[in-house]
Amino acid sequence: MKRGISGAKLGIFIFIGSTLLVIGIFMLGNKEALFKPTFLVKAYFHNIEGLRNGAPVRLSGIDAGDVQDIKVVGDTVSLIEVTMRLLTEIEHFIRVDTQAEIQTEGLVGNKFVALRIGDSRSELVQDGGVILAKEPVSFADIIEETQGIMGYTKEMTRDLADIVDKI
Repeated sequence: MKRGISGAKLGIFIFIGSTLLVIGIFMLGNKEALFKPTFLVKAYFHNIEGLRNGAPVRLSGIDAGDVQDIKVVGDTVSLIEVTMRLLTEIEHFIRVDTQAEIQTEGLVGNKFVALRIGDSRSELVQDGGVILAKEPVSFADIIEETQGIMGYTKEMTRDLADIVDKI
């Protein structure tokens, strides 16, 4: 009887320990900057093109933080607030005129935020401050522009064929 109770206690202990270990791995996974000092910066977009929480933020191609929160501001869908958690070691590069732009890794890859450094004479952004946002180019816009170019090319080809026929 005593042996059965101690076996059950050992089983419960191993189960709880394993569960905590798995939860810890999931919480720490892909969080390289978890124990580094950070600060928050916000940018406001009209369209975030599928950007998600946890997406990387890069400064000149170097990982500088991640997207902490995305929320709709106000009663309409006019502005979307993207809150980014950035490493304090790059804080002296982030100015009030720094631009945040949503980009895609590869042709159909994941979205990330690319930061473009502002003017060195501009004021440094404070923790929780706002930087400029550059709206992403959507594939729909690219296709629409391409269709316009194709239509113009057809017209030019038709006009050229008419000119050649007259000669």
